[in-house]
Amino acid sequence: MQHGSSANKAAQVLGMSRRNIINYRTATRLIPKVVQLACKAVDTGVRGTL
Repeated sequence: MQHGSSANKAAQVLGMSRRNIINYRTATRLIPKVVQLACKAVDTGVRGTL
């Protein structure tokens, strides 16, 4: 997701916990490929559910 997004907003948009977002940002945990792709989709304006 774009730089500057709050952890709360990113967690809400991606449907995951704020703690996960913080762990990814601080490199405590690797970002799963599916989360990377979801972030790119959000950045490009893709919306919808599976």
